[in-house]
Amino acid sequence: MASASAFLNARAHALLGMLLPREALLRLADLPSAEAILADLSAREYFRASLPAGQLTFPQRLNLELDADYRSTLLVLPQESRPLVRALYRLREVAFLKAALGCANRNVPPASRGAYLGGLHLFNIVDEDAFYQAADVAEAVSKAPEPYRTPMENALHQVEEQGSLFPIEIALDLLVLHELWLAGRALTGMDRARIFPMFGVWFDVFNVLSAARLRLNFAVPSDEALGYLIHHGQWLRLSHRRALAGLEKFSDLSVALRDTPYSAKLSGAESLFAVEQGMMRAFREVVSASLAGYPFHLGGTVAYLLLKQIEITNLTRVYEGKRRDVKTAGWQDVLV
Repeated sequence: MASASAFLNARAHALLGMLLPREALLRLADLPSAEAILADLSAREYFRASLPAGQLTFPQRLNLELDADYRSTLLVLPQESRPLVRALYRLREVAFLKAALGCANRNVPPASRGAYLGGLHLFNIVDEDAFYQAADVAEAVSKAPEPYRTPMENALHQVEEQGSLFPIEIALDLLVLHELWLAGRALTGMDRARIFPMFGVWFDVFNVLSAARLRLNFAVPSDEALGYLIHHGQWLRLSHRRALAGLEKFSDLSVALRDTPYSAKLSGAESLFAVEQGMMRAFREVVSASLAGYPFHLGGTVAYLLLKQIEITNLTRVYEGKRRDVKTAGWQDVLV
């Protein structure tokens, strides 16, 4: 077990060294085209897997490699640490389920849905085919694997009443975040000290974004919105959750969170995208800070998996922006 842990830590720090610094991302954003970005990444041997040109889209290729990282990590993890990484992977499964549900809701033909899923998969890929092929949302819910099917079924009537997938989306988020908290709580010593702050900030991100959507997008009453927000955050307490549940406009966020590190990040935010950017940047900073000091803990592996996901988000935004010839005043505002 000691040798497996040593190998895992060495591997995590080697992979962390391969992540692109912000300056490199901005340099990619200055390139003239999506093709130039792909050529630059290929020249620096960014992609570890060799695939025939054109076989996968850019996001699919990125997510395929992160999938491989998760699976290889689980192979060498001590048994007691595997539930944590498996719970982390559930965040990716939920992203797959949301994307596939969106396709069914918009009547996207099954043969065309792969382009919308960005290379995301269920961990047990054999479980996804029936869900993936469903003709509509109700059929997809009936064919979802557990543990996801039950909360999706419980939220389906709200989807039908409101005409929005949000009730199912938030039910899936709550399910997975609870599992993540339970897995984190089982940790001890240095692992817990390094990982719990990351999870705490992730729960804060969920609360802020959920409150903004519930109150400002869907006008959910304050008392009902409060019921959707979760405990166990790093900085947000009951008083903050109550303030979030009473949001009337985006500018209220900075005031509601004025005694937390998030207030400055959300100053001037006037859209859900700006709120998400501010909170995700706060999350990225906490994850990066967890790498300082004593290196031999599970937090290095967790940090890599989380930072790699953020890198995929940034690279996809830059690549797709260039591919679609999107004009922007500054890529600094686009990157997490």
